[in-house]
Amino acid sequence: MQKRTTRITKALIVSAIAVGSLVLAGCSSNSTSSSSSSSKEISINVGSTTLHFKAGTKPKIAIFAGSGIAYQTAYQKEWPKLAKKYGISITYFDSKFDPTTQLNELRTALQSKTYNAWIVENYAGTSSCTLLTKQAPAAGIVVSMISDPTCNAPTQVFGPKYWSAGTLNTVGAWSSVTYYTNWAREAKALIGKSNPKVVLLNGPPLVPATQNLDKAMKANGITPVADLNTDYGTQTGLTGAANSLQAHHDLDAFLNVGPDVTVGVVSALKAAGYQPGQVKIFDIGGASANNTLTQQGWLTMSVPYAPKTGIDTAVQQLVLAFQGKQGPHFLPALNKGTPTDPYQITKKTAPTYKYEY
Repeated sequence: MQKRTTRITKALIVSAIAVGSLVLAGCSSNSTSSSSSSSKEISINVGSTTLHFKAGTKPKIAIFAGSGIAYQTAYQKEWPKLAKKYGISITYFDSKFDPTTQLNELRTALQSKTYNAWIVENYAGTSSCTLLTKQAPAAGIVVSMISDPTCNAPTQVFGPKYWSAGTLNTVGAWSSVTYYTNWAREAKALIGKSNPKVVLLNGPPLVPATQNLDKAMKANGITPVADLNTDYGTQTGLTGAANSLQAHHDLDAFLNVGPDVTVGVVSALKAAGYQPGQVKIFDIGGASANNTLTQQGWLTMSVPYAPKTGIDTAVQQLVLAFQGKQGPHFLPALNKGTPTDPYQITKKTAPTYKYEY
């Protein structure tokens, strides 16, 4: 009986060791699997925090911008091509440049939990700061700012300060105070007067870029005889120019926030009997529709907006970030020139410039 009991005891011990080995093997296997899974996780640094996504996650993008002008039409034509190119989902939200509408669209998108990535051309200034830099990343949304950042960044010199922590990046320098200041410097040089008599046809009052144009005037010692808000459109450009021509004589130039505004200014000048070049026109935009106006001498000089390059870059950077290949926090995204040395589209250079819209 003793020998049999001993044999049974030994058998139980061997069995226990075997089970223990299997348990340990199982623990080891689970640990390896967990480590492997963790190593495949994608981390995206937005400055104030790091967002984590399962490997293979693709960006599902919502774009928040405007409509009704050539520049925005370029956005709307480009994003379906990008969705097809990268095999991703992109949805366009049109606020028509209204800050309240855009904020409501952003809040609705946040609550819907439909998107993990946003591209925002910010029209709400600092009002969008908390939503874009805190609430969105807290909800697992990677935010890319195009042209107009948020918080206190929009009116900063282009560079590290032109990016808001909490967002992935700022793409596009063409609404920065840096770009506008150097455009105004070149315009003043071409006017050829130390104190030119100019009308500034600016953007909507609450858009950060509007403040930047005002800063650009001061930086160059330009005091406009009129500083008028527009909605970036042709009709408000025409109305502003017509009223200015009646109120102010011997104008040297119109400085315009966009190419659609320029079309309205030219119409006002023609209606008032002016000839090309009598009152110079300078705009920010570089639109193909204004090439004829440049060749005819109405538009003296323009510098490019780059909506196609901008939206291409913003989408590409989001795709790369979700692949674990994150890029820099600020990118000029200009197709020509630099923020400090804008490319001048003139009668001489217009024939060879490749227009984006």
